[in-house]
This record gives sequence, C-alpha cells and structure tokens, in this order.
Amino acid sequence: MSEAAEIDDRPTGLEPTPHWTELLARLIEDGSRIFRAEGALFEIALRESIQEQMTRLLTGLLLGATALCSLVCMLIATVLLIHKWLEWWMAFGITGALGLALGLMIARFDYYLRLPRDGLTVVSPKDS
Repeated sequence: MSEAAEIDDRPTGLEPTPHWTELLARLIEDGSRIFRAEGALFEIALRESIQEQMTRLLTGLLLGATALCSLVCMLIATVLLIHKWLEWWMAFGITGALGLALGLMIARFDYYLRLPRDGLTVVSPKDS
C-alpha cells in the first residue's frame, strides 16, 4: 500500500486531538481567569462589608456623642437644681456620688448578665 492509500480511522469533521502542552496552557489560562474572577468577587464583597461596618461605626459614634451631650446637660441641670437648697460644692458632691452609684449599679447588672446560665451556682464578685 502506498502512503496516500493509508486508512484514516479518525472520524471526519473533527479536529485532531491537541497536544498536551496546549491542554496544559489552556488549563493554566482558565485557572488564572477563574482566580482573577474570584479575586474580583472577593474584593467587591469585602468593600461592601467594610462600607457596612463604617456606616455602623459612624452611627454608633453619633449616637454616643448625642448621649454624652445629653448626660452632661442632665448632670448640669441636677447640680443647678440641688444648688437651690445647698452650696455649690455640696451640689457637685451629691451629683457625683449619684453618678458613681449609678455606674456601679450598671456594672453590677452587666456582671450578672454575663454569668453562665447553668442554674447550679451563683457567683458573687467577692467570691471570684
């Protein structure tokens, strides 16, 4: 048989199988494209998360500043009210003592909220 008469058993209309180097190059190219796309998606998600956290932070700061200004105004009003009957130093002393007592009560309440809820033991601050 001559070379021209060799039988070609490949299906007609299909491209020949590419070489392994071409397959490897395409695999690397597809992998890098997927990696870039995932990186872009991660960046978008991270940007949205950071923006949400910044919004929460600014809202909390504004709320805290407003609450602090309100507290100062209420303390001044308390001092001025007590000063109608007592001297200035007594008015400031009583207002400071009331503020300290309120702070201690809030701290104690917070402590009891953070206790484990197993129902078996109650721990007081002096026991720990």
